[in-house]
Amino acid sequence: MKHHALKNILHGLTIFCVFAMVSFLLFLLFDQSANLNVSVTTSKTDYQSTEAIGLALELENTHASQIQNIVLENQLPEGYQVSTTSQNQTRLEKLDPEERTALSSVFVTDTTIRQLSDTLVDEQPLPETEIHYQDMRFPVMLLTAGCLILCLGLWILNRKKPLRFLPLAYVLIGLVGVLLPPILLMQEQNKVIEIRTHITIDDQPITLVSTIHYTQNDTVQSSPLENLEASEDNFVVGLSDQTLFTVAYHADVSASTPATSITLNHLSDGAISEMYDDGTHGDVTSQDGIYSYLMDVDTSTASTSQYYAMADGHMSNTQTLRVFAQPDEQDKQLVEQVNARMDEIQANYEDDFGYMIADDVDHALDEMTQYARQLYANGTLLSYERNEDNLLVQMNNGMTLIYVPSQRNIDAYDENTSVSVLSLQPCLSMYGDFTDNYIPLPEGVNNGMELPDDSAQTLDDTFSHFSNTEYNNEAVDLELIQSFQANQVIIWHGHGDYSQSKHSILLTGDEFDYWAWLFDLNYFIDNVRSLTLNYNGRVGISSKYIDKYVDNMDHSFLYLAACSSGRDDVLAQAFLDKGADAVVANSTTIYTLYNLMMQQATLTKMTELNPATLNYYTLGEALEEAKVLYGEDDGQYGTKPEGAARPLIFGGETANQFRLAEVDKGTLSGKICQASDRMTPVANATIQIYYGDTLYQTLNADSAGEYSVELSEANYRIVISAEGYLNFEAYATVTADENTYMETFLLIQNSDATSGTAAGQITNAFTGEGLEGVTLEVRQHWNNTSQGDVVSTITTSTTGEYAVHLPLGNYTVLAKKEGFIESHINIIVQEGTTAQQNGAITPIISGDDFRIILTWSTNPRDLDSHVQGTTAANQTFHTFYSDKSASFDGVEVCNLDVDDTTSYGPETITLKADGSSPYYYYIHRYAGSGSLATSEAQVRIYQGSALIGTFNVPSDGDTNLDYWNVFAIKNGELIIMNTLSATPNVEYAS
Repeated sequence: MKHHALKNILHGLTIFCVFAMVSFLLFLLFDQSANLNVSVTTSKTDYQSTEAIGLALELENTHASQIQNIVLENQLPEGYQVSTTSQNQTRLEKLDPEERTALSSVFVTDTTIRQLSDTLVDEQPLPETEIHYQDMRFPVMLLTAGCLILCLGLWILNRKKPLRFLPLAYVLIGLVGVLLPPILLMQEQNKVIEIRTHITIDDQPITLVSTIHYTQNDTVQSSPLENLEASEDNFVVGLSDQTLFTVAYHADVSASTPATSITLNHLSDGAISEMYDDGTHGDVTSQDGIYSYLMDVDTSTASTSQYYAMADGHMSNTQTLRVFAQPDEQDKQLVEQVNARMDEIQANYEDDFGYMIADDVDHALDEMTQYARQLYANGTLLSYERNEDNLLVQMNNGMTLIYVPSQRNIDAYDENTSVSVLSLQPCLSMYGDFTDNYIPLPEGVNNGMELPDDSAQTLDDTFSHFSNTEYNNEAVDLELIQSFQANQVIIWHGHGDYSQSKHSILLTGDEFDYWAWLFDLNYFIDNVRSLTLNYNGRVGISSKYIDKYVDNMDHSFLYLAACSSGRDDVLAQAFLDKGADAVVANSTTIYTLYNLMMQQATLTKMTELNPATLNYYTLGEALEEAKVLYGEDDGQYGTKPEGAARPLIFGGETANQFRLAEVDKGTLSGKICQASDRMTPVANATIQIYYGDTLYQTLNADSAGEYSVELSEANYRIVISAEGYLNFEAYATVTADENTYMETFLLIQNSDATSGTAAGQITNAFTGEGLEGVTLEVRQHWNNTSQGDVVSTITTSTTGEYAVHLPLGNYTVLAKKEGFIESHINIIVQEGTTAQQNGAITPIISGDDFRIILTWSTNPRDLDSHVQGTTAANQTFHTFYSDKSASFDGVEVCNLDVDDTTSYGPETITLKADGSSPYYYYIHRYAGSGSLATSEAQVRIYQGSALIGTFNVPSDGDTNLDYWNVFAIKNGELIIMNTLSATPNVEYAS
């Protein structure tokens, strides 16, 4: 009995599985809607018989392959026809995977004139067809396996009758094997989706029936035709015109013959003409794979036409041409109506100044797209395209509109922008002589109240395009606040407060004017509406005052160092809405000195370079550095009922990334040679560039030992290494917009010796004679006048000579003598004695005169200094070896003090540059072997007691060029050229 019951159960399960599997197969066979999601929208739900019916269907291809030949057919309500005045879209050539598109139709009665409905309607989405045949394979296979297992079980229970179940198993397997492939193949061929939606016409229910036909094929090969384009796709009725169709053809390299022909086709009317790649019919270049056809466009009536190219059975994309009737007043009103509604939608998300935050941009675009979808359904729009940050629509009258919600943009100041720095302390006198210095003040600051002005001056000193103005006490009045404008840094320190209804309040330097409160209506209204407040007899302002009276503050930055200025974001947002890039404000009542120190430290840090980026510190980075110095908040300095206070940044991530300026770039160039002969290049040496202790960049010299690298304007430490040589280090300064040429770096070869001697002579640059008693301080590495310890100190002999014994390496010698300007030379110490490492120092110069000193190496033996200019009497002069002096009105204007003709220099010129015309200084290679590029020439220019410039000859220059154009002086300023040429350049500063 148990076996009999079990057999009955297995029989029943087998029959169930068979029927279930057959049902799945039949479902697959007749399911025609897989892989294409469809939703429908009508322009309205309730119509009058005089109104046009607009229908829009959105399609989404959820299949992994392309869907093709999509056609929309509509069963029209009785008495209706397809509108000929609207641009209907009922055909598509293809729909790629995951692509979305729309089809549309407008139906009218014989007497209907299309009208635009401005009624916003809800979408009526139909059930989406989301069942895919791939999803059915697993159930079919599962049921087949189940049937086989059940058959096997029955055979085991009844061994005498196995054949009863085996044929059934074979039949099931055959059904799966034979029926499934054709079914899946049918799934990939012709398909039909029928869609129904319900409306009313004159209160009578009507069902609209739309049918979508399309084909789908997983095995469709990519078309060799790519990117069919038309030179023009919009035209006007009655104006004859042409358009040039072009399509790229990529022949299958495995094909034995290329395409027999490529034709241009109308989607409805078929082939129009062959396309050409022979330089005719508009084809630009023959045999370039771009096929062309210049077509006359039928502009007799408004129409929409679609075209495609065909080659060897492959279709290109479609290209739509539209012919529009000339617009009239009704079209204008239509555009205005659409614009008005789009503006209304945007206004719902904008602040008072037309800006949106990022989330609101998405919400606004969603609502605008919904409205566009309805306009598309009633035929007002030909198309709409939702992008990440805009909406593009084309109206049926040809008008194309793009709606871009406004978002705030954050930029650093450009050096071409004049930036005013306002240091505002409206309550300075109220603080009195503040001396509670529980935090040590910065050097040079005697009172905490000096810190805002000190910060402003630091910005002014750092950035040439910044200018600083200080306002204290009553000078910080309402008129000044109303004058806030673009490109300002506002450093505010004073009292502030907060109330839940008025939010943050800033105390100004104005006294409250009771007379104006009684008799000046505007003053009274501002007070009644809480724009201003009577703040203990002074005028306080709220965010509303900023809203009403402050104009454009684009790219301004405010540090509001007042109590509770950032308790919430209302006050800060008022400035941001005016265009400010960033606002710093305090979370609650804050301790005064902590407040001041955080302000000063943050602003000062923003004038410094971040070693990690070699750009100025951002606001966020600078504030974090200030917190490291003085604490995350003021809690460590005491307790308050309001709790610990801290500065906050308002303006989002873009405010955190705000910089006062971007660092300008310059170029560092030079050459690396062997120290033994100062000429043989060291190829491919490794160059490491450090900013402070941070390795910023690594590069290699080329095969000629030359290098050139663009760097931010800053001071660097350069480390050179090469196999077989001692490491070499030097300091370098990169100047913005200039190519700074370094002295030729001289690498010392490895040696068994550990030390050597450097020798030379220090001369008086004014006389050329050796200078006795000059103190020489020696430090490691080149161009190092202050870093590290002095490794040796010596004094020159009566003839100015010196000799110093040191470990092998490269060193800087700083020369000092009373009455002379300090100067340095770079020396090398290698095995034995390295002589002729000479230098020159110049006596302090009186007044604003300039002294220019030229030095160089052994070859060429004679380099000559030249100055050409114009005296105050407009007389030209040229000072050089054959005309050593120029004078005006008995006063010497230019003099060649020392002329050296036997290598090394110095060659010295003193110049009194009083005129407004430029004075040009250049060098001429006069005699000797070698070239300027290999001369190791260096020019230093002094004014008064200061070295104002050092220039090394371009070592990568043409060795055939004999003139080195160093600089010009005009109106007391250096204009740097530093280039080699075949003839002197005396025009660049004119």
